Amino acid sequence: MITSFFSPPFTGRAAPQFVSPHKPEGITSPPAKVSIVSPANGAVNQQLDIYLSWAKPSMARRYDVYFGSTAGTIALVSEDQTARAYVPTGLALDSTYYFRIDSVNEFGTTTGDVCSFSTWAAADVLLDESGNPITDENGEYIETID
Repeated sequence: MITSFFSPPFTGRAAPQFVSPHKPEGITSPPAKVSIVSPANGAVNQQLDIYLSWAKPSMARRYDVYFGSTAGTIALVSEDQTARAYVPTGLALDSTYYFRIDSVNEFGTTTGDVCSFSTWAAADVLLDESGNPITDENGEYIETID
């Protein structure tokens, strides 16, 4: 007899997922390492509304996302998500951020590489009276003129 059930009620950004007590066919080992799509490792002049995205590695079913402002202290910010994107919040200008995406399945977790990106320098973009970057009609930051 096959028994299955649904995960607990929705509590985060990702939709509830079907959970089976049996290992799925075709998955026989831990997943491959995640390949980051955006932003590229070391990217500079990134907007504050950036999102992290990655390609689905072989045999991955879920992802754990780690994020922080120092490479050695990134913290788990999203666990067991099925979406291949994450939107960090609370970003600031003149800052460097670090992140790692681990791929997960029923056979284990594969740790991703720690990557980084930097946001725009406040001196390089026009700011409104609240200190927020001003954008053009395409949503891009308006750069200051030297």
